[in-house]
Amino acid sequence: MIFTLLVVALVLMQHVKADKDPGCVVKEYGKKLKCMNGETVYGYLHYLTPYEGTIEIYMFQTYTNYLRRGVGTALMKYFINHIAPGCQEIRVSVTYGRGNRTAEAFYKTFDFDWDDYKPDVMVRKL
Repeated sequence: MIFTLLVVALVLMQHVKADKDPGCVVKEYGKKLKCMNGETVYGYLHYLTPYEGTIEIYMFQTYTNYLRRGVGTALMKYFINHIAPGCQEIRVSVTYGRGNRTAEAFYKTFDFDWDDYKPDVMVRKL
């Protein structure tokens, strides 16, 4: 009886621990980002611009060709490997108009070296 209660308690503890840490890892990128816990993020994620503890994903109409040059792919890989695994407070909005695409997402933390990308991105207050 005591052994059975102990096993049940251990199973419940593991279940609670799993709920607190869903292991949200992005498995694919592009139009749709899907996390292992089933959460799906839609949008075109091109440029990450930090501003006061948030991350802004923004694309300019004049910079659409950068994706073909691999800049967008490099940033996307960084996004998946270093930022997205936390998957906290992800909210993405996408708007389209006359070739101009904008996608925004907000996160609690970020870590990125922007020295190489400053000519291609712009910091704006959210």
